[in-house]
Amino acid sequence: MNIKTTALCIAAISVLAGCATPTELRGRDVNFAASSLSRNANQALTCVAKGWEQSTQQPVTISGYDKGYTAIAQSKTLFGTNTDFVIDAANAKTGGAVFQLWSTMSKDSTDKLIAIIQPCL
Repeated sequence: MNIKTTALCIAAISVLAGCATPTELRGRDVNFAASSLSRNANQALTCVAKGWEQSTQQPVTISGYDKGYTAIAQSKTLFGTNTDFVIDAANAKTGGAVFQLWSTMSKDSTDKLIAIIQPCL
């Protein structure tokens, strides 16, 4: 195989591997949206991060984003870093918070995450 063919194969495999950045995920359809009446955005995301980390041993990073917060879980792949999920949350004017989830994980893993999110709302 020549260098051009090898580079093309690597690029194709990278696309098929599904590596995504948080920005790319936010450009996709939302997997789950919800609102909280009692907890603010930071409290709820902290609860979700703790639950996910305890369940999977995968770290979740929470940081300020736009006018709220974001929680991001990433994993290393053979081709680089993949964003497994992004949850953006903002405090609602009426109290509580609103949430949006984007995921590249399997349906089962995404459903597991949603089950962790729901008690945190």
